[in-house]
Amino acid sequence: MEQKGVLLIGLLISIMALGCEASTKCVRATGVVVCPTDSHMAANVQVKLLDRDSLPWETDDLMGSAVTDSTGHYVVEGCGDDMFSWNDPDPFIEVRHRCPEPGHSVSIPFRTKEIDIEHVYLPESIIKVPTIRLDFH
Repeated sequence: MEQKGVLLIGLLISIMALGCEASTKCVRATGVVVCPTDSHMAANVQVKLLDRDSLPWETDDLMGSAVTDSTGHYVVEGCGDDMFSWNDPDPFIEVRHRCPEPGHSVSIPFRTKEIDIEHVYLPESIIKVPTIRLDFH
């Protein structure tokens, strides 16, 4: 009897999944990071484009990643999808860096900084992210 119940639940979940469409959208963001406390720390900074998932059992999905050039400039792009056609991805940028805080000359551990960005999708527009200052949280 228990096996029939498990099979019935599995069948219902499968039927529900077939009726769900995912909304896939792509994003391209461009910008620059600066590190006023050590200008060299703006180079080779990891920039991730993520899709924020707010449900407790979900994790934020990686849409794309890039590394800044020697002057701190980056272009990051990628696609994300969320369940149901009306639910567009919620993109944001995460920057992983070692820029020292003001008053310090070195930053040993990596730090991360999240930046909310517009929900604008390709091909309509490329998101121009305001300059990201890494020395402050």
